[in-house]
Amino acid sequence: MNQVSSITQAIQASGLTPTGLTDLLLSVDAEASNTEKARMQVILDGLCNLAMTEGRKLLTETAKSAKGSAKEKVVKVRVSECRQLYGAVKLIPDFRKGIEEKGMGWHTAVQAARHHLEAKGIKADGGAVKTPEQRTDEKLRDKAEVILKAEILSADGADQRTVAELRAEAFGKADSVIQAERVKAHAKRIMEAEGREYGLALADELINWEPEAAK
Repeated sequence: MNQVSSITQAIQASGLTPTGLTDLLLSVDAEASNTEKARMQVILDGLCNLAMTEGRKLLTETAKSAKGSAKEKVVKVRVSECRQLYGAVKLIPDFRKGIEEKGMGWHTAVQAARHHLEAKGIKADGGAVKTPEQRTDEKLRDKAEVILKAEILSADGADQRTVAELRAEAFGKADSVIQAERVKAHAKRIMEAEGREYGLALADELINWEPEAAK
């Protein structure tokens, strides 16, 4: 089944169209009125008729449908919020019952969804949330593998290093690359926030800085 037919079936099964879902999402920016709650119920009823992958595809198509229009940015925000709410409803037992019993409006329900997903350690698509350490380790491994492959391909017969040695060197080089990227990104943020003159003055101070001076 191709993606187009899959999305078409998703729309038919949910009873929603990207345009219709857009209209509903744009109308939930008010206080937690009965009308707003009713609209939220229509959105969740429609999406919950679908498997999660298909519901997320429908949300993607909804965001695409507003591309180039004056309401594009607002629709993107609403779709992003809806992903969180839809994920919590699908993945966390009794979450929907809880927000409806408490009479939550859209914004309060979205905040609750984010909180509950974070507490469970899962993302809105069901994937596990990675810790900063896990993301750093993953980035290090990815860069090291690229460097290792390049080293193996460029090695000649005179190179006596073992694969284990090459791997260890690759991880060392990858760590240096990541550190350099962090420094560059940090410097860019400072320069953009404070200006070139401040950045150059800061660079001079850093060059002359000594640990004893910090005590």
